[in-house]
Amino acid sequence: MNKNEQFVITINRELGSGGRTVGRLLAEKLGVPFYDKTETLILQDLATEKSCVVAGRSGFHVFRDHPNHLSILIQASTAYRVERIMRKQNMTED
Repeated sequence: MNKNEQFVITINRELGSGGRTVGRLLAEKLGVPFYDKTETLILQDLATEKSCVVAGRSGFHVFRDHPNHLSILIQASTAYRVERIMRKQNMTED
């Protein structure tokens, strides 16, 4: 991926792995917009407008043929993911 040209980074993640947080921080560091499932965009139009980071929303598939695309998969151990979800949603393991 060449960050000097228009690019798309897609992030897929396991539930609770922190993939959305990683995507948001990456976009901030690169100075580009970050889109996730809360956005109401048509994904295919993104790549023609500007560089961006996309979390989820089938980005791997939608941008698979984009000439300047990087796909990232965020994973974490089950224990970490359970603990993170419990903390964020104020839940117990039960």
